[in-house]
Amino acid sequence: MRPSAPSRSTSQDWDADIVVGGSHKWLCGGPGTAFLWMKPALRERLRPRLTGWLGHADPFSFEPPPIRYASDHRHFLAGTPSMPAYYVARAAYENLHAIGLDRIRAHNLALAHIIIERAQARGLTIHSPLADAERTGFVAVDFPASEAASKQLIAERFKLDWRPNCGLRLGPHFYNTEAEVQRLMDRVAVLAGRA
Repeated sequence: MRPSAPSRSTSQDWDADIVVGGSHKWLCGGPGTAFLWMKPALRERLRPRLTGWLGHADPFSFEPPPIRYASDHRHFLAGTPSMPAYYVARAAYENLHAIGLDRIRAHNLALAHIIIERAQARGLTIHSPLADAERTGFVAVDFPASEAASKQLIAERFKLDWRPNCGLRLGPHFYNTEAEVQRLMDRVAVLAGRA
């Protein structure tokens, strides 16, 4: 089965007022950074409930309250930024853009199909949608001993997560190979007692 072509959407397609995200997980940027996009009309009108000194119109004046908000997007900034985290996130974003989002999604879909096909062949439960367009980047594979299996897999240095009523959350990314996913699914089959 070949993955369907990935579809791109933007905040305009969503007609979103505000989009917030973090740099961890899929963006490979680690903890400590996030981003906020807001419709320009809202950005000018809204003021945060909590802010830090960088949200001030003149952050180095250290004026006492009430705060004089910056007149541009900076009024949503908080306190002292975590500069090392920003550098990690920036490098990660550059890598992702160099590879290309379409290529990353196509690779993820191809590896997700291996997970789904191997799990279904062993009679394991898939809690994720089977249609590519309805599924995020991970596939949820479940079976009665999935929590214990997750601990064993983590001890074997596989990177995954486990959640109740979800099972193993397996999310291959651009840096994973087909051989790695096949090896993972070999171990899942053994730990599920379905080898």
